[in-house]
Amino acid sequence: MPAVLTGVAVAIVVMMQLFLGEDVGLANNGDGARLWCRFGIDVPQRLGLDFTLATDSSRVCIQDAATNIYTYPTSMSLMIRPVLVLYGLAVSSSEFDIRYLGVLGALSLAAIAAFAVHVLPGRVWTKVTLVAISFALWADIGFVSYLTSYYSDPAAFIGSAALLVVVARHARLDDHRPVDYLLVVAVALVAITAKAQLLVLVIPTVAMLLATPWLVGRLNWRGMVGPILSVIVLVGGAAVYSNSDGSFFADANEYNSMFFGILAASDDPVADLAEMGLPTSLAPYAGTNFFNPGGNAADHPDYKRFQQEMTRSKQLRFLIRHPDRLLTMVGETIEAMPDFRVPYLGNYEGTGEGLSGTTAQAPLTDRWDPMSAALQGLRTGIAVWLPAVWLLAVSLGTGAAIRRRSDPVWRSYGMSAAFLGTSAILAMLVTPIGDGYMELPKHTVLVVWLTAPLLAGLVVAIVAAAAWAIRRPLEDRAVVHIGKRLD
Repeated sequence: MPAVLTGVAVAIVVMMQLFLGEDVGLANNGDGARLWCRFGIDVPQRLGLDFTLATDSSRVCIQDAATNIYTYPTSMSLMIRPVLVLYGLAVSSSEFDIRYLGVLGALSLAAIAAFAVHVLPGRVWTKVTLVAISFALWADIGFVSYLTSYYSDPAAFIGSAALLVVVARHARLDDHRPVDYLLVVAVALVAITAKAQLLVLVIPTVAMLLATPWLVGRLNWRGMVGPILSVIVLVGGAAVYSNSDGSFFADANEYNSMFFGILAASDDPVADLAEMGLPTSLAPYAGTNFFNPGGNAADHPDYKRFQQEMTRSKQLRFLIRHPDRLLTMVGETIEAMPDFRVPYLGNYEGTGEGLSGTTAQAPLTDRWDPMSAALQGLRTGIAVWLPAVWLLAVSLGTGAAIRRRSDPVWRSYGMSAAFLGTSAILAMLVTPIGDGYMELPKHTVLVVWLTAPLLAGLVVAIVAAAAWAIRRPLEDRAVVHIGKRLD
């Protein structure tokens, strides 16, 4: 019953955020068309507050009809397709109302909350409190407004939340069946294929799979078969996905990570390009981004050579040799996290004039926004205290799981904390490295999402420690009193 009630409460809160009050502006900066045109949905570049769009089953992606450079693979398709089918059966219309996708998102989060309360170890009040605070933070309008947008973020949010719960469940088990490994792999693949930024979730998931047999005392060939096979499937799936994005946007990310990232923070772009063995004639374009036609290096005679010679490994080796540059990029990325809500990403009320990067919007000051408010209020020193929270979660979580590995409660919550801390750090690192400073809010929102349950766990831990500190002296005095009476 607590699990069901928690799920119902989450569904109500999320749908109130989405549908109670003024309409939330739709999100689109061009990415939506790449995804939705595959389903016959024509997403206009400029969006107002009309959630109902015309459909055309005969429409194909014009870009893909000629080439595959705009390919946008994402597990978000797993959410879109069933909604379109059910909508067509129930409404039988040539139009589609994207708010139905928001309902599916709300119900999915509710199901995950109920599942979490059901499978997490420990006392009921502890589980319900932890899940309730986590989902209260996740109900921030800066997150849930994406549920009625054209981005793939809903799959990223729902997939990563489900993966966290599955990791916690897997870590608490003493005996693992094939279906347990299948569940981890299936949910992990959904999460990491939602958005390329979440590919980094493979690392903590693999670590959890390989560590669990040792933690539960089954470090033998039978105990390792399941983890090893799971890791092979998971890493293989991640490798296939990482190479399936359209070349246009792969080129865009490489351009932005170099010119709008590494070189944007450089005092000597010529020397940096020379050190990486790249054309120094492109140094004047430091600070430009790929989506500014006429203002970037794309038309320069040496740009083709840059594309041929530029590799991610060159960038990584450069940043390893210059850690100060990496720290600068990371620091600026973390400092941008309190501003993960921006007008064109659908986190603001629209004026009815259509949404674009320049259209004036009104902030949603009357909606629940605890994560945004917390980060705004604590933004002073955020580049210090936030990484400290992540590192603390990794160290204490790993230590708790190892030291108390015979206790499924400590093992489960310790592994979960380490998983979240590691995931947040990696997702933060790939943000500036993957796409430079291009649209930081669109990428930092996932890092903030992964951080929310860590903050919830911190609150629960502080309250539990305070309760224990108050209760322990009372119990000691009661024991002394009983002892005296017996004497």
